[in-house]
Amino acid sequence: MRGIGLSAAFLTQADNRIANGNQRLRVLRVQPIAITKDPITGGLAPQTTVLLLVFNYTTGKALRYQVNPQTGKALSSEVLSGQPAASEEEILAAAEVLYRQPDLARVAQQGILEDGFAVTPPPGQPTTDRYIQLRILNNNRTQLLRTVTVNLTQIAIVPTTD
Repeated sequence: MRGIGLSAAFLTQADNRIANGNQRLRVLRVQPIAITKDPITGGLAPQTTVLLLVFNYTTGKALRYQVNPQTGKALSSEVLSGQPAASEEEILAAAEVLYRQPDLARVAQQGILEDGFAVTPPPGQPTTDRYIQLRILNNNRTQLLRTVTVNLTQIAIVPTTD
């Protein structure tokens, strides 16, 4: 998968300011795009670049980078507002956290684990953390057995208030 290699190259660039320090990052999406204008010089430069949607769990910010696929270097970047949709990797990470809790694992094994989407912080929870909500349905998907919110920043189940 070219996107994974590019993501790794981008995140490990020595001159990339977000890779410095102890920042926890995850590439959520990789999308190739064709451009006709160089974002730095403004001149014509027909080429393919890649958009990377990155979530920084340390700062709680989503960022979009336009990256040169040959070098892995960022050509432009912008901080995004709101919560981007959960990536498949985040949904799997949230499910792993759920399955580490014996009581939740039992409920999930009796039914079907479904959904997995980014949600706003529950009341009383840190607002910069990243939250993924999972639903556990019965086997024929007619009854909701449990809704579980996972804090991916702290890698923990968010306590329910009911």
